[in-house]
Amino acid sequence: MNIHIKSPNNLWRSITFFAFTILIFCYTLQPQTAPYPVFIEINQSLSIVPSWIWSNLTLMGDTVILLCFISPLLAFWPQVIASLLWSVPLGAFMTYVLKHAVRSPRPVSVIDLSEINQIGPLLHNFSFPSGHTITAFTFLCAIVVLGSRLNLGVGRWILIFSTILLSCLIGISRIAVGAHWPVDVVAGACVGWIAGLNGVWLSDKFKSSWSSRPAKLTMGAILSILAIWLLFNREDYFDGNKIIYLVFSLVTLTIMCLFSEKLKATLQSK
Repeated sequence: MNIHIKSPNNLWRSITFFAFTILIFCYTLQPQTAPYPVFIEINQSLSIVPSWIWSNLTLMGDTVILLCFISPLLAFWPQVIASLLWSVPLGAFMTYVLKHAVRSPRPVSVIDLSEINQIGPLLHNFSFPSGHTITAFTFLCAIVVLGSRLNLGVGRWILIFSTILLSCLIGISRIAVGAHWPVDVVAGACVGWIAGLNGVWLSDKFKSSWSSRPAKLTMGAILSILAIWLLFNREDYFDGNKIIYLVFSLVTLTIMCLFSEKLKATLQSK
């Protein structure tokens, strides 16, 4: 892949400004607004889709699972993973501040379970914004910004639009499983883009964090630890637990490829 490093241009800055504007608007809707009918209508409409689909989609919004799922990129497009790792501090900080500033209750805390379609664990911590959506749109930002630099012709746009679709579905899944209000998802998308662009900027600034073989091996070690942690800390989505084994296998194969490359380079140097 032919990647040309450059700073985010005015288009990305404009989108970020728009995201900040939408985020502020979403903040003003909390916690005075109680969109129970809107949430119930969307949640019930989405229930026509099998629960295993929503379970797997929502699990893809877990930061650890998503990082492990895209671990093969470490072999040929490591900047995407580096960008996600660089985006974690800002994303986590903004999530913590907004959740404790707004203190919005979860839908299941204020709506009778008989009125909604609820999948997975019952969550009662603060709702605003959606953390899974933040992760999804952080990944989206990395793919859109870094993908726009690739010389892949039509393939570049297929990649970008496929990621947009996946990220939106992950956000929608948080409403489908009964975990978040619609405004939480919109706010999460905004925070995710902001954190993601910051991660891309840092990965551009610190190219050594992903371009060298030691850097790739370090990220591989981090992903290995996360994959092992996942095996013993599964999320309570019965229909989606198989994805844990999938991502563990992907990380294992990625690490094997990285070490085989290192072994081959070592033998050739002798």
